[in-house]
Amino acid sequence: MESYQINKDPGEDSIMESHLEFYRTFLKQYLSSLGIEAEFEENNEKLFLVLNNCPWIHECEKNHIFCLNCQAIAETILKWINLTGTVKNKSNIANGSSNCIFTFNF
Repeated sequence: MESYQINKDPGEDSIMESHLEFYRTFLKQYLSSLGIEAEFEENNEKLFLVLNNCPWIHECEKNHIFCLNCQAIAETILKWINLTGTVKNKSNIANGSSNCIFTFNF
């Protein structure tokens, strides 16, 4: 699975780490309020957002524009918290995957 690596320098600012932790917590809670079961996974210093269900699955099957909702939410909250980065969709439930997976580039 291709992904983007989080740059972690040995002297990385603890403020960035606390912002990232706040981001993860806030995003999971926000998605949960929409009925989405979300979790973050790390693998070889790569960060993934995994969504295990989709409240818009029937709409997404007809029009994949709905698949942009979660990506836009994740990117907007990044900006709100003042984290610089991008979010990329790697797989989605509407295309037959068991979950939606997003990768991050910080």
